[in-house]
Amino acid sequence: MLKRDKMLFISTCLLIISGVIFATDRLENYRNIEQAQVWQAIFAPSANPKWPLQGIYLIAGGDIMLSRNIGYYNKREGYDRIFWSWKYNPIIDFQSCTSENCLLFFNLESPFHPKDNDIQMWGFTFRANTGNIEVLRQLRNPETHPAWDTSQSLPLVVSLANNHLVNGWYVWLDTTMDLLHWYGIGYVWAGILPEEAGQIYQIIIGNIHICLQAYSYEGRENLRVWWGLITRNPLNEAQMKTDLEEMKKIWCDMKILAPHRGREYKIDPTKAQIQLAHNLIDSGADLILGWHSHIPSKIEKYNGKYIFYSLGNFIFDQEWWKTASGREFDYIYDYKLQRKTVPTYIAMMAGFQLIKQWSGVQIILDDLHFDTVSKGIHEKLDEETSKSLRELLLDA
Repeated sequence: MLKRDKMLFISTCLLIISGVIFATDRLENYRNIEQAQVWQAIFAPSANPKWPLQGIYLIAGGDIMLSRNIGYYNKREGYDRIFWSWKYNPIIDFQSCTSENCLLFFNLESPFHPKDNDIQMWGFTFRANTGNIEVLRQLRNPETHPAWDTSQSLPLVVSLANNHLVNGWYVWLDTTMDLLHWYGIGYVWAGILPEEAGQIYQIIIGNIHICLQAYSYEGRENLRVWWGLITRNPLNEAQMKTDLEEMKKIWCDMKILAPHRGREYKIDPTKAQIQLAHNLIDSGADLILGWHSHIPSKIEKYNGKYIFYSLGNFIFDQEWWKTASGREFDYIYDYKLQRKTVPTYIAMMAGFQLIKQWSGVQIILDDLHFDTVSKGIHEKLDEETSKSLRELLLDA
């Protein structure tokens, strides 16, 4: 028995030491890769731009969840079912966006995992089949260009700082980060070590240096003995202000923070959300883009800067909430359905013109775009409901 305990102790120590060595190597490799990405992600403005040469275009959208029912249909009908063939990619409606002057930013709610959760049932474990990477690849190609034609692909960055990060355990970390890196999709931020999660994502498009960082209300370190360490950036105001100071030091023209927090199925933010967002704008943030509510939430302009408290869902299987009842949910009126609904099935995207001037970058909210989503498939929301929703959200 003593010999067995001794062997178990030695094996455990070796495992921990190996994990530390692996994590250190991973961080060093990550730093080298990230530095290369910064310089490789330099895109020239279009030769025939639709607006000034010093401007670029940013499209921000909500939660992308590729597991559960969405994953089930994708696996059964093919991973090109959402955006390609006869399907509709809403990015194409943002006509100012081209592969040379545009950046996409969404929240990836489902980690990729070899053991997916692509089943027709409700639950809170989101593990997406690795084949669903095609959905992100095709999202970047609103025209009919094949996904492998990267010259036509729009730069895409996804946030990984959300409460479903650990659904895939440690295997998620390797699988998701490797897939995103392999297909040239940027991500902010989670990692093995806090230093890795805390790295600011940088991308230069045209002559605008954009910096992004994301945070989760469930941000913390999760030590799994057999899988390793997983870290998410916490919603810590002091740390967020420190990140803004770092962005200033590295001469970021555009400083974007993305907090994952708030009340689910609520249009109005909490007082704490409002105070935090205002404090961050006062500390130098240029744009706040939030997630977590699963419905589009209020949009505020504070001191000349936009705050999106939640962009809601972009691809999700929550269309069953259309007939939900309960005082805990917020409703809108759907003119096409002729009834009040909880708008979890409505995808909102915001299009911004970013124009570099001597005084800084001017941010113009160019368009709010609304779709209905069923089984992951997008269709344009009717004009009357779109107008009503736009007025509701902008009345902050």
